[in-house]
Amino acid sequence: MNRVMNKMKLLLLATACILGQGYAQERQDARPTLQQTLNWMTNFSVHRGLVKTGMVITGTNRVLTTDQCTLTMERRYPQSRSDSEMKYGTTSFSLSRIDPDSVKVVSDRASSETHWVGFETSDASAVLQLSAEMGSGRKVSGYAARGSLAFDSEESARRFANALRHAVDLCGGRPSPF
Repeated sequence: MNRVMNKMKLLLLATACILGQGYAQERQDARPTLQQTLNWMTNFSVHRGLVKTGMVITGTNRVLTTDQCTLTMERRYPQSRSDSEMKYGTTSFSLSRIDPDSVKVVSDRASSETHWVGFETSDASAVLQLSAEMGSGRKVSGYAARGSLAFDSEESARRFANALRHAVDLCGGRPSPF
């Protein structure tokens, strides 16, 4: 009887070890898919993509649309009235053109309430397509090699930067050669 119990304990222990290894492997492989990452980025930016001046929200930015590896970001500054201030703008680009190592959190020195996620293209080419309406109503467009999004806290910016870096990796973004 003792022998049978010892064998059963060994069998139970071995089964638990095998299942535990399988679960650990499954957890390692459970990185979010591209679609899950883009959905999270869209939802997160709606709630956390805020530009603050003092304690006042002066602007919002969010991931507006995603189409596989193409991302469009939207910015709104409803209080802008002058020709030198952007009231509404979009930036569209392919995630495959972004250097994953360039995705960084940058704190705004003028405002401790706003934290930015900045990024650059891998080859320093101006492929981010910009379109804006200024406070006066004038429309402008152009291209840039760098982009950024604002967030309500350093923690929010850090989380979004991690997601953006992951999406860039999934889309084949390559580090800059220099």
